[in-house]
Amino acid sequence: MSNILTQKEAFDILRLDGDASLYPQLDIILPAIDEYLETATGKDWAKDDTKDPLAKMVASVLLVRWFDDPGMIGKVEDKGIISLVSQLHAKAITEVTSSD
Repeated sequence: MSNILTQKEAFDILRLDGDASLYPQLDIILPAIDEYLETATGKDWAKDDTKDPLAKMVASVLLVRWFDDPGMIGKVEDKGIISLVSQLHAKAITEVTSSD
């Protein structure tokens, strides 16, 4: 299964070098981001062939926060991120209503 962010994108965002085995937490964080965004917005953003730019941006912000503080995985307390997730939720609702 693919994630919103690829492992290479995660490495670039976090400015990591080296072997992926040095960062096993990415195997937890990347799927957690997908699950969080699906739960928060009602849409599985990872399944789209072309990933939505806003979903990738929100995923990137969550990646940095959760990588820096693994205790926060699955949690969002920053009003800026909550606002971005709300925008993504609105986008998901718009997609559903426009396809009906």
